[in-house]
Amino acid sequence: MILYLYEYQYPFIHHIILDLSNSSTIIKSITTIRGGHAELKQDSLTIEEALVIKVSVPTAQPPIEGKNISIVMRTPGADVDLALGFLFTEGILTTFSQVNDVRMMGSSIEVVLNESEDIDFSKNEKRFYKLIRRGVSRKVNIESIKSVCSLDLTTGSMRIGKGLILGFPRRLRSGQRVYNDLESLYAAALFDQGGRLLSFREDLESHYALDKLIGHYFQEGKSLLNSGILFLNGGVGFELIQKAAMAGIQMVLASGSPSSLAVDLAREFDITLIGCLKADRYNIYHDSGRVVIEDDMI
Repeated sequence: MILYLYEYQYPFIHHIILDLSNSSTIIKSITTIRGGHAELKQDSLTIEEALVIKVSVPTAQPPIEGKNISIVMRTPGADVDLALGFLFTEGILTTFSQVNDVRMMGSSIEVVLNESEDIDFSKNEKRFYKLIRRGVSRKVNIESIKSVCSLDLTTGSMRIGKGLILGFPRRLRSGQRVYNDLESLYAAALFDQGGRLLSFREDLESHYALDKLIGHYFQEGKSLLNSGILFLNGGVGFELIQKAAMAGIQMVLASGSPSSLAVDLAREFDITLIGCLKADRYNIYHDSGRVVIEDDMI
């Protein structure tokens, strides 16, 4: 149990926020492959949920009530700190004395400002509605993603042996000159079903690396994304699975762990999701027969 005593830290908040969840993780059933053997087990995943940040200035003319500023995908906890820090770094707040109250309302948080605050919300408003169009919410509208995507989202007959999967990190590292030198870049790589590296793109942000990879094949007009295997050298959040779904990718592998929302979305889209991929083991968070456990097929 986590108890956030915000009324002591922020005197204007006249209530205690009680979080009855078990920290910021959730337990999911997975399949672990280690030493050639499959084992069913429980795994702890970091929770990822959407938080809507709003701002109100009741004394403004006209009054500003619940102005949507942004949707952030975050791990629940310390949401007051998150909202205030976000508003400061976005240039909306300059001093703490501007804040009159903070109101928690389910999956949203409203920061109420004092009077005489003249703030330009235009750039944040554009960003907010951009996030809405991308479908960032607690419940993902799958049909809206399918209707926007022009690629083939049908499920193919992809099958891959469990042993072949262990070689993907090594094959990617052999082509990552900058990462090997600096260890500062994320990579998104596409492999064929035989384990051959087809292409990869790098960036300081993992979602931009994936955008680059998808954009490459988008320009080429090729459908390799649907039959290829995506490997990411890092953790997997909601946004990366959403992008994979938009591109029609059926299998996502990652060296890090996925978030709870990433696993939920992979299951809804029937995307095979493998995480914690190391030299001798990995976890299967969702699969519908694409990973052949009984026979390595190699």
